[in-house]
This record gives sequence, structure tokens and C-alpha cells, in this order.
Amino acid sequence: MKNSKNKSKISDACNTMNEAEAAYGTRVWFGAIFIYLIKFGKVPFSVIYSKKNQRRNIIIGYLLVIILIPLGILLLSICSNKINNSW
Repeated sequence: MKNSKNKSKISDACNTMNEAEAAYGTRVWFGAIFIYLIKFGKVPFSVIYSKKNQRRNIIIGYLLVIILIPLGILLLSICSNKINNSW
């Protein structure tokens, strides 16, 4: 009985998601949401998020992340400079 408990813990640990899989899923969602917003909701989200459009969603999500992170850093640095100069 004790041995089966350990096996179930090990199998549960192996079923967890690692960082690469989480990033992949996030990019797919970002791409699908972006396309959905671009099309103003005229196309159902299930069609955009389908297996057929997954490659497109990954590429768009990846590009969004690559573009938005540097823009966010730039925006934060500009805002912090304005706040520091106003004192």
C-alpha cells in the first residue's frame, strides 16, 4: 500500500507542466486573443483557437511578447525619468 502511494506521487509529479510548455500555451493564447480582437469578434474564438490555426497563433503570440516586453521596459524607464526629474 505504501509503495502504491509513492508511485502515484511520482506519476503526479511527472504530469506537471514545465516552463517551456507554459510559455508555449501562453503564446498560443496571446496570438488567438490578438486575432480575435483584430477581427472584432466576428469569427468565433473556438475557430481561431483551433488546431488548424495553432501555428499562426504561436507566431503572433511570440511576436507580441518580443515586441511588448521591450516597449514595457522603455515605457517604465521614460516614466521613471519623468518622475525623478519632477522632484
